[in-house]
Amino acid sequence: MMEDGLIWVEGQPFEDTIDGYFPLQVSLAQMLERNGLSAAVVTISFAPIMHIPGLPPGDPVPLNIRSGYAGLIDDLSLCVTPEKMSGFGMWRWLTPGLDRGTRFDPTTRLAEPAYLSGIGFKAGTMATEHLGPIRHSSKQDVCLTDGAPPK
Repeated sequence: MMEDGLIWVEGQPFEDTIDGYFPLQVSLAQMLERNGLSAAVVTISFAPIMHIPGLPPGDPVPLNIRSGYAGLIDDLSLCVTPEKMSGFGMWRWLTPGLDRGTRFDPTTRLAEPAYLSGIGFKAGTMATEHLGPIRHSSKQDVCLTDGAPPK
């Protein structure tokens, strides 16, 4: 159902912890599977990160990062599916003089487990640009807005 340009979808708030063993994209895909979700919008705040060029996705995180660099996520908001992630945020690399550009590499890993919260979506037939096909809802109480009740 569409009202005033809004499309109502089924969503469920959730909280979880993800580890840093795998690249961030892989850890987020595992989180979706663990929660029975096909997509989610998540927020990660204040999490240490590391990037080690050439480290294969299934290899363990080394005990030191002499071959890479460390940083910190200040705030990261992502649309996540098992295949991709997109979003925006603020992070910084702590290695002096390092210029990593403005893109966050999906192969970057958490340096330690991180808490995240978000809204999860189950698979459905309504196509979306960033979340893939999710479930449509006829209930008007599931749309997240600025807190004002629907008109």
